[in-house]
Amino acid sequence: MQKMWGRSAVGSALQWHCRGRGFESLRLHQMRGPGPRVFIYIIFFVFLVLLVSTTPAVEFLSTTEHNVASKLVELLDSTEEYVLIVSYSLDHQEVIDKLNDLFLSGVHVVAMIDASSSGRTVLCRPLFEVRADSSDGLMHAKLVIIDGRICVFGTGNITQSGLHRDSNTFLVFENCDHVSVLEDYALAILEGRSLEMQKLPNGILIMTPSEKGRQLFLNTILKAKEEICFLSYAFTDTELLALLKYKSAMGVSVRGIVDHWNNDFSAIARYLNTGIVVTFPPDNMRIHDKTIIIDGKTVITGSANHSFNAWQKNREVVAIIESADLAEKYLAHFAYLWEVADYGLESWSCPD
Repeated sequence: MQKMWGRSAVGSALQWHCRGRGFESLRLHQMRGPGPRVFIYIIFFVFLVLLVSTTPAVEFLSTTEHNVASKLVELLDSTEEYVLIVSYSLDHQEVIDKLNDLFLSGVHVVAMIDASSSGRTVLCRPLFEVRADSSDGLMHAKLVIIDGRICVFGTGNITQSGLHRDSNTFLVFENCDHVSVLEDYALAILEGRSLEMQKLPNGILIMTPSEKGRQLFLNTILKAKEEICFLSYAFTDTELLALLKYKSAMGVSVRGIVDHWNNDFSAIARYLNTGIVVTFPPDNMRIHDKTIIIDGKTVITGSANHSFNAWQKNREVVAIIESADLAEKYLAHFAYLWEVADYGLESWSCPD
C-alpha cells in the first residue's frame, strides 16, 4: 500500500533537529552544597549544545574535484521515508534509476521541474511523481531533501551536464536548521507558494522572487572592503555590474570568470571587462556557477544567475553564508578555474 506522505504523516522525520528543544522542559531543583557548581555545569553543557546546533554540518562539493553524481546516489541510499527534488531539469539516468528503486521499495519520491525541460525527464522513464511548473518565470531552484535531515543545495541541475560536464558547486547540509528552512522552500515550490527569506546564525536563505532579498544581496556586495571574486553563467544585471565597477574604483580587487554564453546572449558582455578583471573559460568548458566570494569570509551562492529575472520572476534559492572556512573552499575552486582559463587548458573533466 502506498505510504501517506506529508508533514503529519512522516511525523518524527519532520521534527527539526539541532534546535535544542529537548532543553525547553529542563527544570533545576534546589540543591544544597555543590548546587551552584552543578548549575554552572548544566548551563555550560546547554551552551555547548546550542553552539553545535547553530553551526551547520556542511560538506562542499564541486564538479571539478568530486564525482557529485556518485555522492548524491550514496546519500539517496540512506533514504528511509521520502525524497523531495526541485530542479530546473532532471535527466541524470543514474540518479533517476536510484529514485525509481527507492519508489518501488516504498519511499515517497516527488520531483518538481520546469515545464520547458519535461521532455528530457520523460525520456529517462521516471516511475515516481514528477510535477512540471509552467507558470510565469522559470522554476530554477536546485534542491534535494532526504528525510528532512539532509539537503543537497547548489548551482547545478540534476542532469548529466549539471553533475559532470559543467563547472558547478554544491553544499550538503545535514541535521541543522538550514535543512529545515530549505525543506520549507522545497515544499513551497512544490505547492506553488512563496516564503520570506530566513535568517540563520551564520547567514540568510532567500527564496525568490524577492525584492528584499535582492537589496540584501546588493548591500552585502557593497560592504566589500578588499576582494570580490565571482563566477557567473549568465551575467545580464546592469545594477550588479555598476556596483562591481564602483567597488573596483574604490580600491577593491574585483575578478570574475564568466561563461561564453554571455558573448552571444548578454547585452552587457562588451562592458564586463572594463573597470574590473574578467576572463572566460576554454571553449569546451561551461561555467555554470552562480557564486560571489567577498573578503574571504562571505559566500553568496545558489541557483540564481546574475540577472534581473532571477530576483524578480523566477523561483530560485540563494544562500548568503558568513564562513571563512567555506569561503576558502570556494576560493580554491575559483583559483582552479582561473588557472584553467589563464593557461587555456584544452581539456578537463570531473573525477571518476
